[in-house]
Amino acid sequence: MVPFTGAGKQAAWQLGTVEAIEKATSQTINKDDLAFRNALKLAANESLTLVYDEAHTLFASSDLCSALFKGDTEHRPKLLLFSASGDASVSETLTASTPGEITQKFMWAPPLIYTNELETQLREAGVRLDQKSIEFFIQFCGGHRGIFIAAMHWVQSKQTSGESWDFKETAGFVRNSHGDGRWDCSDAEILGALRESRAVKVNGRYSSVENTPKEFVELLCGGARTIGHDIRRELAINGFVLPRHDSAEELQKLNWTNDNLPYKVANPLLAAYYRFQLQKTCGLELEFCSSKPESCADLLMRALPYLFFSKVVSFEEVTSELGVADGLPHEPHYSQAIISVLTEMGYKAFAPQSSKEGHGKPDLIVNISGETFVMEGAKSGIKQHLKPFNQKLHNYKNAKHKGLYIIGNNNEKMLETVRKTEGDEVQIIGLVPNIAHTAYTVHVKNKGIEHINTFRVDCDLVARRLVLKDDGEPELYSVQSLKSINLSPKAQSSPSAGPAGTTSSSVVWVRELARKDGTVTAKSRQDPEGEEELEPAFQVESPQDHPILKNVDHLKTAIKQKNPVSLKDIDARNIDIYSQEAGAWERVKNASTSLRQNTSELDCYGFLPWQRT
Repeated sequence: MVPFTGAGKQAAWQLGTVEAIEKATSQTINKDDLAFRNALKLAANESLTLVYDEAHTLFASSDLCSALFKGDTEHRPKLLLFSASGDASVSETLTASTPGEITQKFMWAPPLIYTNELETQLREAGVRLDQKSIEFFIQFCGGHRGIFIAAMHWVQSKQTSGESWDFKETAGFVRNSHGDGRWDCSDAEILGALRESRAVKVNGRYSSVENTPKEFVELLCGGARTIGHDIRRELAINGFVLPRHDSAEELQKLNWTNDNLPYKVANPLLAAYYRFQLQKTCGLELEFCSSKPESCADLLMRALPYLFFSKVVSFEEVTSELGVADGLPHEPHYSQAIISVLTEMGYKAFAPQSSKEGHGKPDLIVNISGETFVMEGAKSGIKQHLKPFNQKLHNYKNAKHKGLYIIGNNNEKMLETVRKTEGDEVQIIGLVPNIAHTAYTVHVKNKGIEHINTFRVDCDLVARRLVLKDDGEPELYSVQSLKSINLSPKAQSSPSAGPAGTTSSSVVWVRELARKDGTVTAKSRQDPEGEEELEPAFQVESPQDHPILKNVDHLKTAIKQKNPVSLKDIDARNIDIYSQEAGAWERVKNASTSLRQNTSELDCYGFLPWQRT
């Protein structure tokens, strides 16, 4: 591990690398001008892997990049780079992005679970919580390490007298501080502490909510979707979104060129923060599809994407401890959360507080266009919860749609429970939240459908419509979208967007390419000593007839104007533009494609004039 010191400057990285290799090999390296190069050669010979954190700061030095990424592979050690950013500032106007030679890129999402070591480390830092309290905060924070650390700072600020919190005290303090979930609370409240995490409130050039990119707002309101090539990387690197993968491995390979991969909001608390702030500051309005739910499960899918952990346990009147056996909130937590969400969407949802004789007291009643939906919630005692449906009680027998949702934490057991439970006209719905309550696995048993429908629902604050299928493979559709919002003009697509929502810039870095052995690569030349080196990248400015560089067509004109001699026999339209993707040069086929912002010498466009035959 090479320590991050000296603000990531070149000299600090070189010295730190030499010292780390000396420590790993127990060898001494002469501290002369060749120390860094000799250290890398020694690391390669010893088959070491150098681990760099805050690795994006390496990219600001062309010398470091050349030595680490571009040198002879036989004399370069293996590298493992960690970073929460994709670029580094070289100057006030120039940034250096990930070098094209780094072809293996992954999103890392390590699981956050309770361990004795974690409890000990927290105690040493002055945070005194029992195991159940730590597990509570892990779930409350959506299983996200950065948000969890922010929560621990909040606990630390409250435990001023050396006291320890057991679970009951923890849940009480959090509920009281959470209140009604307003993110404009003081810094002393739990949500005020969480918004200090950049995993909740994106920092940098997007720190002002008015500058939130329009593409993110559309995804936030309408659900996971594919994103244009010119903005997906920008949104992901800045922390707004993550690729949505079907599997749950810690390391997910990242391919910015995959146009079919959908992206989702990075985490539920970020979604909650931006929904609140955009509604308050920018007049965000949602539009809900008018389609009427076809079943209780269909109606429940309107609310389930909103039921992350902090929402479920945020009702102060519920004072009972979370389930001792399974660690999940009790049925009243879920029922009240569901009613709250449906009411906010405009549904007339309620739970009778008292019951007349012969009427019954369901957990949830919703009237929609003259049809009544009635549901019961349960974690145990399934048969007991089914009884009211069979006793011809008034609130149950007159309902057109009847459902029983069962909450548990074991998928296999839940599927078996749903399979064995006979509901007749009562739809049986199994809900299994993951440990962080960031997604639910749902099992639905419906009369007239042979197979149990099993599917996953992300907690992304986007209401869904559910269509059950005979083959057990249901379909989910978003039933909400962005209606209107007032963002800053520069947020209408990306930080430098123009009136039509396209990325634009006054200068762009490019380098000339060549075709070698059938492959497009950077063009080379001989230096004064006769050694081969790459043709340097250079900047092109806005074409004379365009105030800004918006798209590939503009860039072709700008390159032609910058090189009137070497390209005198080449029309601008006969210049091909390339972009670096996964270490290779890929031709940008459409002239109308928006240009990427913040290009640099290391992360530039390439151009290749057509070869006339």
